[in-house]
Amino acid sequence: MKNLLAIFIFVFMIASYAFTQPSAYQKAMGRALGALGQAETTEDLQKAGNQFQRISTQMPNEWLPYYYQSLALTRMSFEEKERGDELADEAQRILDLAKPLVTEAKDKAEVKTLQGMIYTAKLVVDPMSRGQLYSAMSGKAYQEALQLDPTNPRARLMSIRSKMGAAQFFKQDLFPFIQQAKVLLDEWDNFTPTSKLHPNWGKKIAQSVAKADIKSEKSSKRTAKLAKSLENSSAQTTPPDSLLGFSIEATITGLRSNDGVILISLQNNQKEIVKRKKATIQNKQAVVQFDGLQPGTYALKYIHDENNDGKLNFGFMHIPSEGYGYANNARGSMGPPAFEKTTFPLQSNLKMTLSTMYH
Repeated sequence: MKNLLAIFIFVFMIASYAFTQPSAYQKAMGRALGALGQAETTEDLQKAGNQFQRISTQMPNEWLPYYYQSLALTRMSFEEKERGDELADEAQRILDLAKPLVTEAKDKAEVKTLQGMIYTAKLVVDPMSRGQLYSAMSGKAYQEALQLDPTNPRARLMSIRSKMGAAQFFKQDLFPFIQQAKVLLDEWDNFTPTSKLHPNWGKKIAQSVAKADIKSEKSSKRTAKLAKSLENSSAQTTPPDSLLGFSIEATITGLRSNDGVILISLQNNQKEIVKRKKATIQNKQAVVQFDGLQPGTYALKYIHDENNDGKLNFGFMHIPSEGYGYANNARGSMGPPAFEKTTFPLQSNLKMTLSTMYH
C-alpha cells in the first residue's frame, strides 16, 4: 500500500511539473518571435521565417506560425523591391493556410490586417499602375479588421499608414494622420493580446509615424491655424471641432415630407449618447454633420419628427407612425435592430447615406 501511495505521489508530481512547464511549441515560438523582433535585415527575416515554417510542419493546426511566417515574408517584400511580387505572393500563400484555422473575431482582425499589408506590398512594387486597385483592397481589409475588432491597434496603425502614404503621394496634408497616430499611441497599451504568443507588434512603428516630420505647406498652415486658435481664444478652452478629430456626415434620404425636423443621436460603443443634433429638411432630405470625434466605434439613430413634439410617435399596436433609421441602414425583424448592427468604426472622416423607414 505504501509503495502504491508513493508511486501515485511521484506520478502526480511529474504530471504537475509537466503541466506548469512551457510546451515545446511555446518554447519554439518564443525563440522564433525573439528572432523576428530583432530582425534588421532581409537575411534576419528569412531566418526567422524559416523557424516559423519548421514549427508549422510540426503543428499544422496552429495558425500563429503561418501568420508570423507570412509577416516575415511581407516585411521582406517591402525591403526587396526586385523580389517584391514573389515574396508578397508567398506571404499570401502562407497566410491562406492560416485563415481556415482562425475562429475568434479578435484573431481574424489580426489576419485581416496582415492581408491589407500584403496588398500594400503588391502596390509598392508598381504604384503607378497598381495604386488604384491595391489601395482600395488594402483599405477594405483594414476596414474589415476594424469591424471585427475596433480596438486592434495594428489595424488602426496600418489604416493610418495607408492613408498617410496616399496623402504623401498626392502631396496632401499629413497633419491629421500624425494626430491620429498620437491618439493611437496614447491608447496602445489598452489592448491586451490573448497570449504572449499572439501579435503585439507595431508600437515602434506608431511612434515613428507620430514623430513624422511635417514639411508640407498645408501641414504648416494647419498647424499654425491650430496654434493661433489655442492662443487667441480666451473663452474657449479647446480648439474648434473642425480642427480636432474626425467628422461624420450623414445624408438622410427617403423622407416622405419636408414637415418637421430630423432628431439624430450619436452613441459610443457603451451605448452612451455622445452628441445630439436637430436638422432641417429640404427636398425630402437632410444632412447632419458631427465634428471633433475621436477614433473609435459609434452608433447612430434618428427619427423624422414630423409634428415637432420631440419624440417618435406610435399608432395602432405600438407601430411607429413617424419615420426612423439607423447607421448601416440596419433593420430589425420585430422591433429595433440589435445595437451591434448599428455600430461602425471611425478612423477617418466618414460620409454615409441613410434610408428612412416608415410603416
